[in-house]
Amino acid sequence: MNNNETIYVAEYSHDQQCFHVQPLQMMIKDNIESVIDKRNLDFMPFGIYRTRDEAHEACAIIRKAHRRLDVTRN
Repeated sequence: MNNNETIYVAEYSHDQQCFHVQPLQMMIKDNIESVIDKRNLDFMPFGIYRTRDEAHEACAIIRKAHRRLDVTRN
């Protein structure tokens, strides 16, 4: 991997029940700011990916699993 490649992180928010994909460097910057400001972030990272598309594919897989769980619980 060269230094110009962007690494992506996929995250999930239980409170908002939504997924988020962003560059890893942005997530780290946001996390540092939240530590400094003493505020909690709801998003939980669950994977690191080489491309934005791979991260979105992972979100889609988990979204399908959520739907299956919702159907079996109802």
